[in-house]
Order: sequence, then structure tokens, then C-alpha cells
Amino acid sequence: MSPEQAAGRVSEVGPRSDVYSLGAILYWMLTRHEPYEGLTVMDTLRCVLNEEPPMIRSINPGVESDLCAICIKAMEKDPAARYDSAHDLAMDLRRFINGYAVEAAPWTWRRAAGRFIRRHRRGALAAALAAWAIVLAAVGAALVFHRSYLDIAGRQLASADAGVRAEAVLSLGREIAAPDLLKPEQAPRAAGMLMGMHRDPDPVVRGRLLAFLAEHGELAPIADAVSGPAAAWLVVEAGDASNPARRNQAIKALGRIPRPEFTRVLTDRLREENPIVRLQAIRALGERGDFEAVSPLVSLMAGDYVCRPEIESALQRIYAKLPQAGKNSQTRLVENTIARMAMALARNMEQVDAIEKGAAAPGDRSPLAGFERALASPDPAERVRAAYELGLSGAPEAAPILVRALGDRDPAAGSSAAMALARLDSPGLEAALVAGLGKGDPAVRMNSALALGFGRKTDALDPLLVALATETDVEVKRGMIRALGELGLPGAAPGLRRASEVDSRVAAEAEAALRRLPAAPAP
Repeated sequence: MSPEQAAGRVSEVGPRSDVYSLGAILYWMLTRHEPYEGLTVMDTLRCVLNEEPPMIRSINPGVESDLCAICIKAMEKDPAARYDSAHDLAMDLRRFINGYAVEAAPWTWRRAAGRFIRRHRRGALAAALAAWAIVLAAVGAALVFHRSYLDIAGRQLASADAGVRAEAVLSLGREIAAPDLLKPEQAPRAAGMLMGMHRDPDPVVRGRLLAFLAEHGELAPIADAVSGPAAAWLVVEAGDASNPARRNQAIKALGRIPRPEFTRVLTDRLREENPIVRLQAIRALGERGDFEAVSPLVSLMAGDYVCRPEIESALQRIYAKLPQAGKNSQTRLVENTIARMAMALARNMEQVDAIEKGAAAPGDRSPLAGFERALASPDPAERVRAAYELGLSGAPEAAPILVRALGDRDPAAGSSAAMALARLDSPGLEAALVAGLGKGDPAVRMNSALALGFGRKTDALDPLLVALATETDVEVKRGMIRALGELGLPGAAPGLRRASEVDSRVAAEAEAALRRLPAAPAP
């Protein structure tokens, strides 16, 4: 979908919108990635309107620059900057295939040399000699170009317009991340300019920088530039609970940047009451692979069964990296560390068993308390993530918490709770969900149905059919029909056909659900 379609600017939709769609298809063919991958549909639309897709050559360095330029021109956010029609796009692709200059890329000696060689392969020797001369000239020109580019980037980073500064951070980050765009001697200067933006007064600019560090913090120029005030800023962001999204980005960045002091910062985050922060810190420690994280992770595993699967995954990643660093996990586990682990496990094992059986001692802090607070957060994204993580935990005690979240005022959060409940197998859960089919809140009715269907609760077939027959809300009906399709029982067919005949508004959904059902056995 083009930006003008995503924004609802109907008057701007035309042939150039089709060019954008063709460019998106070409992008996928070159990278095997979608240009924009949001967590939700609305998040994806926001990216289409406000963000630039990752550079093609940062994903697939083998793509030629002229072909990248064609794809970028086809996907320009401004329709006027795209090709006028699909025919013009096809002609430019044909010029590229035949080795001629393309409309999308400016003429340079370097590109001209490459095209000359492709068109005149029989004169290989002469072409090679000419190419060497041209390449030498191109090298000098490239040095001049990149010097001037960094000067321009510096002026943009100092602009009074926050929007210009934010775009400059994005552009400079892409230059640093692409392996062949900057010379090795220029990368430190570019990284220093980029990290200097941590002092920017605008939160959007700092957010762009955090997003870049979360994806590319492992690059050597960046790791060298993250020191002093910049490192302190990252640590502060990782502990700032007022902005969960930026805090999570900062924790992820700490996991990528190979500076040893960040391991201690992340292990401190393991003591957070918010389980989502703990999970982010665990994943970041697994990403780092530092042996020093083993002891605090094992100690946490003894008392936090909710995070236990993530801790085990992180420990496996750390152990896998130890031989690469010339260490053996058995010899590095010194005796006092093993003793501390054993003491921690012995001290907490009885409490862990009690928690897993739902019989924790009075006064013990439940590991699920943090999730309950997260599900009450004013931030819908935090509630969606909390429900998702609870489902992954597999903890039976999570069921009543998630059942209460089925009526969340945000549809995405309610659906996330339903999908989480579908993963759980808890005594009394099916009965609670069946009861939810008769509640007064439409969101509770629909999400209860979805949880029953996606959870393959086969005993819920009759209650779902009865609820569908009496339901009046069309959106809830659609949810119930989808649940019956997911349940996949032939006995749902008569009820689905009846719903299609009675209400034409749900006919399409009923037909789709019927196609998912196996054929009824012959009598």
C-alpha cells in the first residue's frame, strides 16, 4: 500500500500508486524481507507514512547500486518523485539489464565503467585497462564525495529543525551500517557525529538514535563511540520507566554494544519488578554472551519460573559462545561460582515447587504480580506485550489474570489476551471461557470465543454454536465464526451454514470457516 493510500488521500491515488506497489514487490524479491514490518497493522501503516525501509544493500550486499536506485525511486513517499507509470519503471529495468544508464541513478564515472565492461565483454583486455584508470579516478572522487557528505550530514545534524535532524540521524546510520558506503578511516568520525546526538533536546531524534543502536550497536565504530556521556545516557534510558518503548530499545542496545561494563548494567535490570523488563534484560544478556552473566541468571531462574524458558535460552547462547572466546564452560565455572549456584538453588527450590503448584506461602511475592501491573498500564502496547509474555510462560496461574484482560478497552490487547489463553491448559479455564460467551461486554464474548477456538477446546463446540445462534453483534459473530473454523470440528458445519443464511453480513466469514472444516465421515 502506497503512503497516499495509507493516509487516505484518495485524490492522489493513481498510476504512481501502482508503481509504489511494484517497487515494494521488487524490494521483497531483492531482500526476501517486507519493506515495513510492524507489530500491528496500524504500526505498519505508521511506518509506511513516516519511516524509510532498511537499505537494500544492508540486507543483501550483492545487489547492484543501480538496481537499488530503481527500487528506491519506485518507492518514493512523494508520488511526484516516482516513475510516471509502470511502463517507465519497466523501461528503466530494461536499461539496467542491458547495461545502460538508468533514469533512477545519477551518472558517475564508476557506474559508466561498469556498464562499459558489461556491454563490451569481447574487448576484455582493453576494457580492463580502461576500467583500472576509471576506478582510480573514481576512488579519488569517492573520497571527495564522502568528505562532502559528512560535512553536509554535520550541518543537517546541527539544523534548527528537529525533523531535519531526525532524518539526518537515520541517513547517517544507514551509511555506517552499509559495509561499502564509508571508508574505514571515515567511519569513526561518522559514528562520533551520530553518537553526539544523544544530547539532542528532541525525544524523536534521540529515539531514532536508540532504534539504530538496538539494531546495529555491535558495529566496531559505534562501540568505540559509545563512551563517557553517551554510555551514561544509554544506562539512564535503560532504567527510565516513564517510556517503556524507549527503555526496551535501550536495553536491547546494551545487549548489542560490546562494552564489558554493560553486562553489570543488564544484570541490575534482572531485579526489576516489571517482568517485561526482566525478560528484555535476559534476552540482551544472551545476546552479549558474557560468562559473567551466568551466575545472576541461574540465581534468578531458581525463583522466577515465569522467565525460566528465556533464562534457559540465554544460558544456552552464552555457553555456545564460550568456545569462540577460547574458554571452556567447565573450566571457567570456578568452584566458588558453582557453590553459589548450588546454594541459591537449594534455598529456593521448595518455594519454586510451591509456586508451580499454586500453593505459595502467604506473603510471598508472586512472580505474576508484575504482569498484573503491566496489564493495568495506560500504554496499550505494554498491555499487549504483557499478555503475550504471560501466554509464553505457560503458567496455569496466569489464566485468571488473562481472563480478566479479555475485556480490555484496546482491541489489540484483548485479542492478545485471547491468544495467550489459547496456549494455556489450566483447571477451570474452559468453563471460565464458556461463561464469558454470555457476558454483557461484546469484547469479552468475542475474545472468549477466540480463546476457545484457537485453544482447540473441543468440548466448547456446543456452547459456541448456541452463542452464535443468539448473538446480535455482527463483530462478535465474526469472531465466533472464526473460532469455530479454528476448532475444526465437522459438527460446526450446520451452525455455520445457518449463520450464513440468517445474516448475509457474515456470509463470507462463514464460508471461509466451512472450508477449514474436514469433510464429515460417510454414514
